[in-house]
Amino acid sequence: MNLTAEMVVLSACETARGREIDGEGMVGLAWSFAAAGVPTIVASSWKVDSDNTADLMVDFYSAINRNKQISKAEALRRAALGKLAAGKTSHPFYWAGFTVFGDW
Repeated sequence: MNLTAEMVVLSACETARGREIDGEGMVGLAWSFAAAGVPTIVASSWKVDSDNTADLMVDFYSAINRNKQISKAEALRRAALGKLAAGKTSHPFYWAGFTVFGDW
């Protein structure tokens, strides 16, 4: 399959996880999108809180839309910093599980 998407965001639980396959490394949902030609994937490493993840993703997309010149990694960093500063969501559980893979 050859996808033409600029980015795929997998904001559900443990979307960056997979299983190890000899000669391939970790193969999972994020890997599948990369293999299909998607240059940027945002995925989670652990079980995430739905409400806070929704807020994090809104902040992530807002950062991208406000400034087209920043990288997706920088947009995610800014969204995470907002969670860190918010007090009740300052624990890394709420923001540190997400990673940008590929073309930042």
